Amino acid sequence: QEIVKLGALIRIKAPKLMGKTLLIHKIIAHGEKQGYEKIYLNMNQLPFTELDRFLKSFCLQVGNKLKLPNQLHTYWDDSFFTSVDNCTAYFEEYLLASLETPLLLCLDDLDRVFHHQEIAEGFLPLLRSWHESGKFEDSWKKLRLVVAHATEIYIDLDINKSPFNVGVPIDLLEFSDQQVKGFAESYGLTLSVDSVTKLMGMVGGHPDLLSQAFDYLKNHQAAEKTIDTILANAPTEAGIYRSHLYLLLTSIQEHPQLLDAVKQLVSTPKPVRLDATITRKLESMGLVERHGNDCSFRCNLYRQYFSDRILEKRESGVGSRESGRGNRQEAIGNRQ
Repeated sequence: QEIVKLGALIRIKAPKLMGKTLLIHKIIAHGEKQGYEKIYLNMNQLPFTELDRFLKSFCLQVGNKLKLPNQLHTYWDDSFFTSVDNCTAYFEEYLLASLETPLLLCLDDLDRVFHHQEIAEGFLPLLRSWHESGKFEDSWKKLRLVVAHATEIYIDLDINKSPFNVGVPIDLLEFSDQQVKGFAESYGLTLSVDSVTKLMGMVGGHPDLLSQAFDYLKNHQAAEKTIDTILANAPTEAGIYRSHLYLLLTSIQEHPQLLDAVKQLVSTPKPVRLDATITRKLESMGLVERHGNDCSFRCNLYRQYFSDRILEKRESGVGSRESGRGNRQEAIGNRQ
């Protein structure tokens, strides 16, 4: 019901594949019932070269989704106003003024902004100002904002200009055992307590990983026996998670710092203290969870898979070195 309030701002935070986008679309569906105009915009669709181009593209993307023609030439005045001022004018005097009903504007993957200081310092306070204006100014009362991001906010913003200390925060958490049982029932599955315990022992309460398991179980008979098969193969290339795990592996292998961090994680069952930036990245990928300033793998699936992959590489490296030593010794013997 929050979106019916003037100046509504909902902030959704969770790692990847934890249900942020699904929740956004449920909110959009609720907005449709209220008769609202609705827009879903993934921030990856915008250019992050510099602030002016970013804001112009943002305005045009929203306008296109509302089926409104480009009017930047009318409302964008670079001679006397900043890009932020122009963006506000475009929304207030054109986009919102063209609507008869409230606009539900949902921005997904807002994390992209955090990596670009100039854009973050312009765009994020802009969202805050629109939220505040929506409470009192008639022209802004039509706007309802929903933003979603995967990590903690680590950019330095004035507390009075940040959109992350106002509105309604929603942190998406893993499912409890009872919620997992109910989730299985939504797939038409009746799982025993033992099966739920086994499954959560591998993937925890991770919504997407559970969904993949339930999709598989739904299409196979003898669910109780099939769960054992799923779990036996889960951290391998023969398992139902192979595509998901391979994407994680390739993403990590492309960044040596992430690979080094994963090596530390597999080296001990205890939480590990990593560089803060690396922790945020791994957390946003959904690979780790925090324990104070330390972190560990989010679930046993990741620990087993990456332990196997990292150890395999280490053993391969040791074997190569031993082979090399043997070849050198053989060469010395031949010379003698």
